[in-house]
Amino acid sequence: MATTGVAVVTGAGSGLGRGIAQALLAAGWRVAAAGRRADALRETLASAASPDGPGLAVPTDVTVPESVAGLFEAVHQR
Repeated sequence: MATTGVAVVTGAGSGLGRGIAQALLAAGWRVAAAGRRADALRETLASAASPDGPGLAVPTDVTVPESVAGLFEAVHQR
């Protein structure tokens, strides 16, 4: 399956954010999974059915502007 696009999903370590990240990966999207807990982000990506790779886990606190800037820098470098 060809890659559909790139998505940045915040709160991807659990709940709705995890479900959204996994659904996008399964649909062929490249996903940057963002959230505060690196271990939970890795778990989200590991359990996703992704034909094009595991995605990118980026620990991020969206209440800290520098952290959000780091997230987008990580996405652009990949």
